[in-house]
Amino acid sequence: MAGFATAIRRSLLPLLPDLATSHPQVRLVCAEHEPTEALALLADDAVDLALVYDYDLAPRTFDRRVEATPLWSAPWGLGVPAADPDPPAARWRCSGATPTTTGS
Repeated sequence: MAGFATAIRRSLLPLLPDLATSHPQVRLVCAEHEPTEALALLADDAVDLALVYDYDLAPRTFDRRVEATPLWSAPWGLGVPAADPDPPAARWRCSGATPTTTGS
């Protein structure tokens, strides 16, 4: 399996204890790769699974032989010190985003 670090930590590692118990004959080899590399490995039949990401500015296209299934989505946020008198969220505007501030 090939994937990026966050996907490996969030989606794969938590499954390993159950996988080892339920399928002890399965040998899992996991390597960190950027999406383009992971998809190339998948196309070359060098891996059986590729966990990749895409987003609006870097949309991913998939070979017609690949079945892509969205696993999860990660909300984006911006954290700034509570004492910042001019937080970046007040200066920057992102399309489709609603700036919010929280204090501690």
